[in-house]
Amino acid sequence: MGIPLLRRCLREIEHEVLTLRLIYDEHEGVRDRFTGAGKVTSELAARLGLTGLAGRASAQAFDLRVDLPCEPFKQLPVNKIVRSDGDVAARVAVRFDELHESCRLMQRILDSLPGGPHLAPVRVPADGRSAQG
Repeated sequence: MGIPLLRRCLREIEHEVLTLRLIYDEHEGVRDRFTGAGKVTSELAARLGLTGLAGRASAQAFDLRVDLPCEPFKQLPVNKIVRSDGDVAARVAVRFDELHESCRLMQRILDSLPGGPHLAPVRVPADGRSAQG
């Protein structure tokens, strides 16, 4: 039941993201306000050490999933999402593209899971003990 439910949730998320992106793309007034606003040049982004969404929207192509991968990203082909305009519109585009990429990666992970149950009981620690997860 878990994997089909996750697949359905992924489809719903992808549909919602696509719908929101279409609304954004069709709303010329919003795009006009975002284009050029809050611009961070790639040079300034590098000097400030910007990372994450803001950095990738300003041509800083750092993505730990690719540059220093740990499991499960060592086996997954991750597409770096990078824009160079550095403005609010670029940050919005990076966010939409990263949502799409995340859904793609989750689908790949679900596809690679072995068959059988993926559930294990978790015991409550005895009194006076603690557990971390």
